[in-house]
Amino acid sequence: MQREAEFARPRQMFNAKARSRPKSPWSVAKSFFAKFKIDDEETDLKCLEFDWSCSNMEKIIRKDDERAAVYQFLTKNYRIIRETYRHYSCMAPAGNIPSIGTNVMTELVLKLNNLVDYRNLKLSDVDLMFISTKAIGLKKFPFNMDHCLNPER
Repeated sequence: MQREAEFARPRQMFNAKARSRPKSPWSVAKSFFAKFKIDDEETDLKCLEFDWSCSNMEKIIRKDDERAAVYQFLTKNYRIIRETYRHYSCMAPAGNIPSIGTNVMTELVLKLNNLVDYRNLKLSDVDLMFISTKAIGLKKFPFNMDHCLNPER
């Protein structure tokens, strides 16, 4: 009988506060995003140069000084343009491909104050340019389009 009493002890109440370790403050270095590379000005410039090379700006803007002014404007505003694209491309992706479809493009253009004035630029012009970008892009991309995720229209 003494043996049983020797081994029988009352249960200890579990104290969750005593056993939990204090939470450390969240930081990027300790998170899932630790290896994520944040874009800097050099990355933005490389992306702009690639986008510019895929465009037809030499044909659209004939004068060198006007083309340089457009390039300078895009250089200053490229990050906001790219982030706007990222936002709108996630609103209505084509399947699993983040992209801007015709409806999202129309909504975006109409939100821009007085861009479509129906004198210099009509909504039908924007639609035509939007559709033609896929046709132009096929000729100028430096990689195999069969392996590129490029949705229709």
